[in-house]
Amino acid sequence: MAHIPTQIPFDLRLAPNYSRAAFQPAPSNAEALAAIAAPSWPNRALAISGPQGTGKTHLGQIWMTEQGDGALAIKTDLNLTELGALRGKAIWLDDADKADEGVLFALINMAILGDIDGLLLCSRKLPALWDVQIPDLRSRLGAMTVARLDAPGDELLRKIYVNLLAERGRTPDAGVIDYLVNYGQRSAEAAQNTAAALDTMAAAKKSKITKALARVYFESQGELF
Repeated sequence: MAHIPTQIPFDLRLAPNYSRAAFQPAPSNAEALAAIAAPSWPNRALAISGPQGTGKTHLGQIWMTEQGDGALAIKTDLNLTELGALRGKAIWLDDADKADEGVLFALINMAILGDIDGLLLCSRKLPALWDVQIPDLRSRLGAMTVARLDAPGDELLRKIYVNLLAERGRTPDAGVIDYLVNYGQRSAEAAQNTAAALDTMAAAKKSKITKALARVYFESQGELF
């Protein structure tokens, strides 16, 4: 049997397509998708919470696009002195639980007072579970409207794999898609990386994408046991 390296050094990630058309609606993301389309949120603030790879960043980008020129994505290292420049904007903060507590508290208050048009916070953890010390901030986070994302189900993952591979001119058999769904990591991000790697491997071998090829890749990434 041919030796399989412990880690194939694939770094073939494409620039993500964050358009609304590229987002795959499913029961696992229906709540959050509906929430970002709502005309308004209580206190002008919404938190989206879900595991890695479930679409938080994609939804944030969709929301930003639909807010138009008044939307602004900010970083978690923003400091209090920069908040004045945000007035009148719709603000999106990804990985919001990593932001400074004082900045978070100020942003939520600005949303409540209408100093900013909207505040979208994204995080893997529910806001009520963030590690914060300011009592009033804990209270604000606990009362915030939350839309949850769940890990994608089998049907959604199948659609994701089919679309990703079709973009590369690949149409594997349904059994191959099922294998990818059953043995790959359950996130859109992981599916994108897997599709890129399998396409490159198949091109190098001048072959189709097969279960055997997928198995070699998954074993190289430590995803089979």
